[in-house]
Amino acid sequence: MRARAAANLTGRDRVKDKKTLAAVLLIAGGLNWGLIGLFGFNLVASVFGGLGRIIYIAVGWAAIYYAANWSKTTGS
Repeated sequence: MRARAAANLTGRDRVKDKKTLAAVLLIAGGLNWGLIGLFGFNLVASVFGGLGRIIYIAVGWAAIYYAANWSKTTGS
């Protein structure tokens, strides 16, 4: 059922989903770096353990996505 819903997304919906995912990942990455800087506590490593590397890659993708689409995401 969910696969059908995904197949019915328009291009605009897919872009919106990418923007939302990128924003969530950037917020999570920023909070993680804040915790590392303030307390020396790495939340991603604590929660995800060995899978933390995948999270870091996803946060990196989000940063690249936002940088590449800066004018579209900021309205400038």
